[in-house]
Amino acid sequence: HSKIMIHSSENGTTRELVTEPKITECNFNSLSACPTGKWLALWGGMDDGQSSGVLLIDRDSGEVTRVKHGSGPRIFWSRNGRHMYYVGFFSKENRTAKLRRDMQTGEVVELSETPPFYDHYSAISPDGRKVAYADKDNGSIKVAPIVRGEARVLVKAVGVRSMFWSADGRFIGYVQNGQLWRIASDGGEPVRINFEMPPGLKHLRLHSDGRQILFSAHRYANKTEIWVLENFLPPEKNGDPDTNKT
Repeated sequence: HSKIMIHSSENGTTRELVTEPKITECNFNSLSACPTGKWLALWGGMDDGQSSGVLLIDRDSGEVTRVKHGSGPRIFWSRNGRHMYYVGFFSKENRTAKLRRDMQTGEVVELSETPPFYDHYSAISPDGRKVAYADKDNGSIKVAPIVRGEARVLVKAVGVRSMFWSADGRFIGYVQNGQLWRIASDGGEPVRINFEMPPGLKHLRLHSDGRQILFSAHRYANKTEIWVLENFLPPEKNGDPDTNKT
């Protein structure tokens, strides 16, 4: 069976995270780590007779908590780890909604009239106010307010797969046709990052320190590798977006 492994970038050690209750079904593409290091979240199921959904895992104890209404599979975090964003399903009303959970208070807020953030073609800004996403219908990357408002076209781009915001919110990085690009979040000309990308690149994640990109690649049949890329963005400006409480 599949295992959840935690690798320390500080001392190079790797350990298995044993969960309780045991997770019997999971979508590892949905696995997402809270920037504080406290939680892991994924879409999966336990041997409790309930349908699969969003699960929270305590990184230290392995304790698993089911998130009410969480249907996944894409899960986002604010940069300071205060909020978790996910898609919820309300069975009595037979509808889905985009939700924001306060990890300190447990309060859940429904985000109405928002663009999609439920797959690998979207990313939420560090301050939690905007979402960037690939509009596959007209071949562009758009940025829109997370709650309500008009989306604007950032750049025309066909074949976008994954994207992320820089830690200071100044840039958006994305993969287009196997190449890594960045563009200023307020617009401008995209810049190709001169890096020889391995085949099958996907699942981009920005490390909480803002200095590393993690991604998976498939150079060999039936084998997935995890890569780390550094020195890919200009230095951050002064100021910490984590101080913005939204």
